[in-house]
Amino acid sequence: MLTINVGTYNIAAGKLPDTQAINRLLRLNKLAVVGLQEVDQFTARNHYSMTSAIAEDTYHHFFTKAIDLERGTYGIALLSDQNIITPKYAAYHAYGLERQVWQKITYSLTTSLKIAIYNTHLSFENIQLRKQQVAELLMVLKNDPNPYKIILSDFNMDQNHDEWEPFKFSYILANGVQQWFETFNDRDENMNSYEIDNIILSKNLKLLNATEQPQILSDHNLLTAKICLNEFGLKNPSNTD
Repeated sequence: MLTINVGTYNIAAGKLPDTQAINRLLRLNKLAVVGLQEVDQFTARNHYSMTSAIAEDTYHHFFTKAIDLERGTYGIALLSDQNIITPKYAAYHAYGLERQVWQKITYSLTTSLKIAIYNTHLSFENIQLRKQQVAELLMVLKNDPNPYKIILSDFNMDQNHDEWEPFKFSYILANGVQQWFETFNDRDENMNSYEIDNIILSKNLKLLNATEQPQILSDHNLLTAKICLNEFGLKNPSNTD
């Protein structure tokens, strides 16, 4: 059975995380691809490439800038155990205080079977802004000719589970299939829901399991998923409400 282990992790660069410990955590979970959010590159607070430091010699990496910050840059990154060829990225037309972006790589599960893997970080300000970004993202996904897709993200959907509805027609939510994981581990009076990180997959893929890894390395927990092809009429479980 062809499988891939993936993860999504908001590393909270502002909290000056231990990049070596993060690398050990990713290796411990045997992740082939990881989407990182809130990543600094050569800022005053983290005056080095966090992407390179976390990747070490374990992963190839691809950083995309969202904004300039403290004489450096800040954004998102994808790590892959394969060479990264022809990566893509774009900014959302709708955004709040911070410009937000998405990025994409293609992962070869076999020589003939490739998966489009996206990483993104949506705005925290309000539901309406996130709705606009989700609409943009869904259009990008629809226009992607690759039928196999995985989306890794801190979606910031912190008000209610209804925010996830636009994905449920064509995609499966790893966070919310069998249970909801509270992946944001701080507490905020403006948040009604802490299940804000997710791994979303097209329905021709099958979710074997989803887990979170509670840590003190960030204000988020690492969310992981083991995924395989949805062959022989196998069905994914319905998402819970």
